[in-house]
Amino acid sequence: GTDLSRLVEDFFSMKEEVLARDFDLGFSGNSDDVVMHAIHLLGNCVNITNTSRNNEFFVTPSITIPAVFELNFYSNGMLHVFIKEAVIACSLHAIQSRRYRNGTSGASPSLISQEHLVRKAASLCYLLSNEFTVSL
Repeated sequence: GTDLSRLVEDFFSMKEEVLARDFDLGFSGNSDDVVMHAIHLLGNCVNITNTSRNNEFFVTPSITIPAVFELNFYSNGMLHVFIKEAVIACSLHAIQSRRYRNGTSGASPSLISQEHLVRKAASLCYLLSNEFTVSL
């Protein structure tokens, strides 16, 4: 969970990232109002408690099975915005982890060939192809 004020700040940052990537938001308004409206729409999927610290509200996801499924459903709307970066980051992590486990760092542990990274990313895209369409 997180403080409501932090949630609003993070939402604003996420909104800026989405706009910078030329995606449409589908809503307008200031971040405070949008976050409060979203919390209202999510209903029982989130829990709001009042903390004694600065009289701040604390927002946590509900961990009931229906709530987890509903929150997952809504989060899928953001997936297409960041999927390319996520695939590349996961591929890079997989390559580095394998090098570390095998002790094969080569000439320079920080250098990875573009071809190797693209092959690993393509492999991950193939693995994810039943979940959604990914093209690098």
